[in-house]
Amino acid sequence: SAPSKAAPAEHHEEEDIPLWRPFGVGLMEDLRTKLPWYVSDIRDGFNTKAIITVLYLFWGALANAVAFGALLGDNTDGYMGATETLLATAALGMIYPLLCGQPLTIMGATGPIAAYILALRGLGNAVGVKFLPLYAWSGLFLSGFLFLGSMFSLSNYVRKVTRFTEELFSVLISVIFIYQALNYFVGLFTDKDAGEGEAKAGLMVGLLTFFTALSIRGSRNG
Repeated sequence: SAPSKAAPAEHHEEEDIPLWRPFGVGLMEDLRTKLPWYVSDIRDGFNTKAIITVLYLFWGALANAVAFGALLGDNTDGYMGATETLLATAALGMIYPLLCGQPLTIMGATGPIAAYILALRGLGNAVGVKFLPLYAWSGLFLSGFLFLGSMFSLSNYVRKVTRFTEELFSVLISVIFIYQALNYFVGLFTDKDAGEGEAKAGLMVGLLTFFTALSIRGSRNG
C-alpha cells in the first residue's frame, strides 16, 4: 500500500518562531491570545478538585518556605529568614498569578534561589559590602534584565537550551549545597562552643537524612 501522505499541519512550527521580536510585539500577542481566557481560567478553578489541590499545595508551599527560610536565616545572620520567605511567598503567590495570566503559577523559595542568595552573601562578605543593599541592587538589575527579556521575547532562546546546559546548572546547585552541608558538619567538630555529643548527634541526623532521601529517590522508579 502507498505510504500515508498525511502530515501534521504545524510541522516544525517551533522552528519558525524567531529568537527575538521587536520591542513589545511578542508581549502584545501574548496578551491578545490570553485575555479571552483570563476570567474563565480563574472561574474554572472554583470546583472541588481544584480546592483540594490548592489545600495540598498550600501545605507544600508552607513547608518549603519555612525550610528554606531557616536555611537562609542561618547563612545570612538573620537578615532573611522564615518570616521573610513566608511573607514573600504569600504576597507574590497572590499578585504574580494575577499579572502573569497563569493562575496555576506556584511561587516560593527554591534551591537555585537559595543557592544564589548564599553565594551573594559570600560575595558581599568578601568585598565588604552590606548584604541587604547588595541584594536590593541585584534585584533591581535582575528586574531590568527581565523587563528587556520580556519586551524583546528573549525567552524564545529557551529552545536552544540543551540537556547539557540543564545538567550543568543542576551540578552547580548540587555542589553549592553539598559544600554548605559539609561546611556545617565540619563546623560542628571545630566549634569550641559545640560539645562532642552535639557534633556526633548532628552528624548522625545528617547521615540519616541523606540515606532516607537516597532511598526515597530510588523508590521513584518503583
